[in-house]
Amino acid sequence: MKNHPHQSKTNKRRRVRCADRLPGNVELHSGPHSGPYIVKYLLLLCVFLSGCIAESNLPDVQVVSDGGEQTVGFPLTLTDAHDRKVTFSTSPTRVISVAPKNTELVYALGLGGRLVGTTTFCNYPAAALDLPKIGGVTSQTIDQEKIVALNPDLILCSNLMHESLMFTWEELQIPVLVLGAESLEEMYREMEMVARLLNDREAATKVISSL
Repeated sequence: MKNHPHQSKTNKRRRVRCADRLPGNVELHSGPHSGPYIVKYLLLLCVFLSGCIAESNLPDVQVVSDGGEQTVGFPLTLTDAHDRKVTFSTSPTRVISVAPKNTELVYALGLGGRLVGTTTFCNYPAAALDLPKIGGVTSQTIDQEKIVALNPDLILCSNLMHESLMFTWEELQIPVLVLGAESLEEMYREMEMVARLLNDREAATKVISSL
């Protein structure tokens, strides 16, 4: 896994933080009451976006055939919310989520079986409660020893909140992908990105079409 130099987003034009506030004044936050509302509004937005975002605007990923099912070609290079280009040689199978929104996103894609650890605030869906806990959601409450003990091959973290920990995880050679959508289009792209990385290119489409 190769992490290219971190690039700041400070020069980008500020956009409305749709990931923090959605229609109906529903706020998305990492806390004990985040509940299923995050998934509900994320998926509803994806339904809307599926009709207005062209396939040509999605990440260019090679797709190969495997027993009649579509799989993503590796190595795979993705650009995360920190504008970091992260290259994965294989699809991660031991994923730790350090934010409730990320945990719910993985389960919404039907890929919860890849998760091996979450935070104490990841309480939805119910299956997330049974996963090993690595502490809270902040740099002060996350237990690094527990993370290392779980031997993850991917950590899904949040934009800015975990910035100080990213470099520590990278030094430990643990791949890190930052999710932090700031627009509707980015929310759709992140769902598509995670589905492709976890080797199920059609997962996001299946979720959207089932609604």
